[in-house]
Amino acid sequence: MLSRVADHQYWMSRQIERAENLARLVRVSEEILLDDETLGRGSAQEYWSPVLQATAMEESFRTLYPVPRQGDAARFITSDLRNPDSMISCIRQARENARSVRDKISEEMWTEINALNMFVSSPEGIDMLDMAPQAFYEKVISSSMLFDGITEATLTRDEGWNFLQLGRLLERADMTSRFLDIRSQTKAADDAQESLQWGAVLRACGAHTGYRR
Repeated sequence: MLSRVADHQYWMSRQIERAENLARLVRVSEEILLDDETLGRGSAQEYWSPVLQATAMEESFRTLYPVPRQGDAARFITSDLRNPDSMISCIRQARENARSVRDKISEEMWTEINALNMFVSSPEGIDMLDMAPQAFYEKVISSSMLFDGITEATLTRDEGWNFLQLGRLLERADMTSRFLDIRSQTKAADDAQESLQWGAVLRACGAHTGYRR
């Protein structure tokens, strides 16, 4: 197997997984901020600082947004194309990696990843992000999970498959450690808030239902 092909497949899988994890992170973060604002606790800037630190985006965020306003952090993580690690940037990079190895992946995999890339760049996707961001994040998460299912069902278990799994699982382990890092930097005011924060970590990892069961 050519190293170039292995590299494209590895990063395609890793970038799709990263986009899904960022969508989960921002979705849960917005929910926590809404709860905290309702209860009069903390501020958006205080909350987003450890999130940006844990995702290694704080330095570039401070450079591009020297005087951040409400919503800038979520926008930077989600859709700012000046951020190479933003969710939409990851989807675009994953699509380009998939295009480079179209003969090594299934037609169904290409169709799904291309459709996701077209959606996040379309007027429909942009409007959904503005008007109903939670629905937008759900769309990205479900599309990523669908891509994983299609890969599972249609791809031959060869070396390419191994590199796809390597990229996906390494990214998942990396982002899980980052979610825990965010929690370790965020101080809870009381037991109720601590419970909410741990619940947020579980939801960000897609593990809340499994934990409760």
